[in-house]
Parts: sequence; C-alpha cells; structure tokens
Amino acid sequence: MSAKNFIVGSLVGGAVGAFTALMLAPKSGEEFRKDLCGTSSGLIDKSSDLAISLTQKTSDVIDKAKKAGQNLTNKEDEPYS
Repeated sequence: MSAKNFIVGSLVGGAVGAFTALMLAPKSGEEFRKDLCGTSSGLIDKSSDLAISLTQKTSDVIDKAKKAGQNLTNKEDEPYS
C-alpha cells in the first residue's frame, strides 16, 4: 500500500467518523451547527496542509526524474569503450 493511499484513506475515514459522531450525538440544533462548523474548518485546514505537502513531494519527484533523464542523456553522448 502506498503512503498516498494510506493518507487519503485516513482522511476519508476520519471525516466519515466525525460526521457519524456528530449525527448520532444528542445535541440541540445550535450546538450541532457549531460542532459541524468547527469540524469542517478543521478538515479544511488539514486538506490544505495535505495539498501543500503533495505539491512539494510532486516537485521533488519531478526534479529527480529530470536529473535521471539528464544523466541518461549525458551517458548517450559518451563514446563506447
């Protein structure tokens, strides 16, 4: 299992669990709305952090791929011994 799938599964599972807990909790409508707003803003923050992290990791992979491609290109220019 890749780390990406694990992270996505964890986020989805956490969101489903939080929503289920809110729906089953015996609270008034006003308390429920406050809890829902707090939970949704927390999820938004986490998803923003995840997006930043994935963007950085993607940039790192692209840089590594470019370097690997340059190394292959440089090896093609060398005469065979």
